[in-house]
Amino acid sequence: MDIHRLITFIKSKYTLLTFIASICIIISALVIREAKRASTSVSKAELKVENVFPSFIFKELDGGILNSLDMGGQKSIMIVLFNTTCDYCHDKMTKLIEYSSEFDHSQILFISSESIEDISKFRDQYKSEKLNIKFLHASFEEIQDSFPAKTIPAIWIYNRKKMLVKKIDDIVPMKIIVKYIRAANDQ
Repeated sequence: MDIHRLITFIKSKYTLLTFIASICIIISALVIREAKRASTSVSKAELKVENVFPSFIFKELDGGILNSLDMGGQKSIMIVLFNTTCDYCHDKMTKLIEYSSEFDHSQILFISSESIEDISKFRDQYKSEKLNIKFLHASFEEIQDSFPAKTIPAIWIYNRKKMLVKKIDDIVPMKIIVKYIRAANDQ
């Protein structure tokens, strides 16, 4: 074999390997791009679902029904999942009364799966004409369908357009809640 044929043979093998490597790089880039696009689409879709005010029908303590579709858009909405034996829930009620002027433009819903009698006792313990609070009863499953929570209390703050401003799963000072209520009222 002469040198000329050897060089031609090596060039053809090199060209073929370069071509194959280029195809692999292009395919890898496409796969990575699609994976990123798919993961971004899923998280955006999840965010959109979580940010929308859920539909629900819960019982009022007087026997009436509150349908989320009937809630107007004049006020921000604060949802509080609570339990009457929760010390932090009692503290939140005391603080709500103390900071009542901050909630003038808010509808507050306290929701529990406990008995209507227990919820009524809790409500009566903290009666305040200063706050626009409704106490509601629903089954644990109904609550979790609309407001999935891992802790009690759990708080959701929605603006007047019924878009989620903040979900709070931690024990936070009332000043933090007030900060998000103000933001909800400004939107």
